[in-house]
Amino acid sequence: QMCIRDRFNTMNTSANATTSTTWVYDTYSQLDFTLNSDSHVIIIAQYGNMNGETIGSHGLAVRLELDNVALTNTERQSAPTGGNMANKIVTLYYDYLLAGSHTLKTQYKALYSGEYARISRRQIIAIAIPETYFIP
Repeated sequence: QMCIRDRFNTMNTSANATTSTTWVYDTYSQLDFTLNSDSHVIIIAQYGNMNGETIGSHGLAVRLELDNVALTNTERQSAPTGGNMANKIVTLYYDYLLAGSHTLKTQYKALYSGEYARISRRQIIAIAIPETYFIP
């Protein structure tokens, strides 16, 4: 058996928007956490916006960055919505991290030039299961 030892969470409802088609940071979704021991870490991140908020009809893309390394395998795109429609993106990530401080950030971009990419709701959860914390 194993036991979840640590859970880290950030949630914010402030809006960020860009028309950039290259990656920029969502300044409201940084999660700093410290592991006391080497751990298996599962990260669940959810992003979205509400109906009526300005967003391009082709959607947006998001990806995670861990300790200044872009996690390209976490890149997800929202479905095209027709513009100003609510949407949601969820991405998952697993890694084995060494004890110490870690920083998780979100990057996002517009998919088409001149369109808005907007994130107004986000939540990131990191669940850590220490390597040495197994129950016989």
